[in-house]
Amino acid sequence: MDRINLNQLGVPVDHDLEPQSDNSMSAIAPVEVIFRNHQERLVQEIARHPVVVGCVAWLTDTVVLEALAKCLHVSIIVQKEDFLRPDLVQMRTAGLRRLYDALPAPLMRYSLPGGVSGLNYAGNPNIEAIRCVGHHNREKRSAWPRMHNKFLVFCDIDQEGNGLEDVLPRKVWTGSYNISANATASWENAVMIDSSEVAGAYAREYGQIMAFSEVLDWTSPWIAPEYRIGS
Repeated sequence: MDRINLNQLGVPVDHDLEPQSDNSMSAIAPVEVIFRNHQERLVQEIARHPVVVGCVAWLTDTVVLEALAKCLHVSIIVQKEDFLRPDLVQMRTAGLRRLYDALPAPLMRYSLPGGVSGLNYAGNPNIEAIRCVGHHNREKRSAWPRMHNKFLVFCDIDQEGNGLEDVLPRKVWTGSYNISANATASWENAVMIDSSEVAGAYAREYGQIMAFSEVLDWTSPWIAPEYRIGS
């Protein structure tokens, strides 16, 4: 399997592909810098918000997953890996799949931020709490393009007059910290950015990556988007 530049993939739209958007931006915002006790701080913030969305390469921390299970809605994209497939699940990862399956996702896609509402808007409005994305590194190369993000967007809910919930990005968590048990014993950094503007930019990046995502029970080693922008 040849390497591919994930940043050059075209975003699926009706009958075509279009270039990815660059959601980079500059802003002045309150920032909390975190070098220790990442897990504890992350769990505290999760408890303060009903909705958490984001992109996290490897989401395996049991404590964090149990905290996310108490949210109203979760939507997180992880890197495509062998252990996500049910036919290859071993005892040590079967528990992880159970934790993923316990995460709540009752809101329709139309309520989610970052352009997710515009994906397959005439299709099934439901969305899984955890989806995956990327090319499978079946040859186990040490250098391989990945969805390597580690960010979570903490959101509040505004009830719209039409009965739909409007999910509003408020804060962002990002940094080197992998949300894994091993990361709790490692030298890591994280920042908490308290800015709706910055959170919105991260939500748009999450939404763009969502356009390339697929279910955890993936079948293609290549990126195989289930969604497209449009109907």
